[in-house]
Amino acid sequence: MSSNLSTEQIELAQKQRLGLLIALYDLSKRNVHQPISLQEAAKKIGIDDINEAIPVASYLNAKGLFNLSGGGWGGHMTVAGIDFVETIRVPITTKPEISKSASSVIHFEDKSIRVSSSGHAVVQAGENNTQTVKQDFKTNIEQITKAIDDSNAAQDTKNEAKSLLGNFLKHPLVTSIAGGIAGGLASKPN
Repeated sequence: MSSNLSTEQIELAQKQRLGLLIALYDLSKRNVHQPISLQEAAKKIGIDDINEAIPVASYLNAKGLFNLSGGGWGGHMTVAGIDFVETIRVPITTKPEISKSASSVIHFEDKSIRVSSSGHAVVQAGENNTQTVKQDFKTNIEQITKAIDDSNAAQDTKNEAKSLLGNFLKHPLVTSIAGGIAGGLASKPN
């Protein structure tokens, strides 16, 4: 079954799951026997309607991170849930920030770790990290373009070579492998 969720919807769902898991962890006091109110945890992350929180908690339950009980109104953290939060929480800080409006709102600073892969055994984990593979690819293409421009070939030949290079970079397979960098370079003016 395929889902037509937008990137923004997926990111919101991920943030809700992580936020709720951290709120549940905080309320558990690292104790798997500590009963936790789902409604209280949900309110900590800005979800006021328990019916909105239950599917999120059900997902955490299905992943073995939280034991949902009491008809969906509460539960207990699992050892796996506690371990997961403690593993990722090393770089996470939640700083309450009170807004200057009439009603106080708590905002949480998300310092979550992203793990991503291109599907080609290249894995990126961390916060604000970059990989030199992308920069090297861009540098190599720029060097090729410069070499074409600096060559002794006729201008028509240079233009044709750069056009062929641009078409190569626009190819869907090339852009998927190069992580979209190739497409960005292809759209640059000659």
